Amino acid sequence: IDMANWSTKLFKLSLKKYIRDGTIYDFIHALEEKDGKSYSNIFWKK
Repeated sequence: IDMANWSTKLFKLSLKKYIRDGTIYDFIHALEEKDGKSYSNIFWKK
């Protein structure tokens, strides 16, 4: 259970870092170019 909690915390910290430094946005932009799709509303879809 401790490893699961540790992994979750590490994921959240990493995600926050990638959002802060812009890495995640660069990755999404690269995917858009490759796929020819827009992922601008990816977080709002249900």
